[in-house]
Amino acid sequence: MYIRVNQIREKGTEAVYGPDDVFRLVKKHSRLDRETLFILLFDAKNKLIAEEVHTIGTIDSCSAYPREIVKSALLRNAVSIAMVHNHPSGNPEPSVHDIEITKRTINACELLDIKVLDHIILGDSEFYSMTDNGDI
Repeated sequence: MYIRVNQIREKGTEAVYGPDDVFRLVKKHSRLDRETLFILLFDAKNKLIAEEVHTIGTIDSCSAYPREIVKSALLRNAVSIAMVHNHPSGNPEPSVHDIEITKRTINACELLDIKVLDHIILGDSEFYSMTDNGDI
């Protein structure tokens, strides 16, 4: 499946309360053939403002830029965000780099009172929540 960088899906009708809700919104992306990082932007009531494709990478990696993530949140007046990316291998376990970039993004967002709710990694039929697993 091909997704264009900067493709945006507008929402705003349904509130998100945890990783299962986020997974429900993005599980269709688990079968992409390249790692793709999505940013979900939420308002003060945890309603989805937008879903943005942040980066499309290769079969086993993709770049993330905390500065650009913060920029998207500010432009959309988001109160909180969730990061989501897929692992084409099907294994949702995070890499050391996945955890590191998440922590860097959290630090950048904290300076501007934007909360990072989670970073979810999509596998074949399951997902890994960094919040639920204590990685962040």
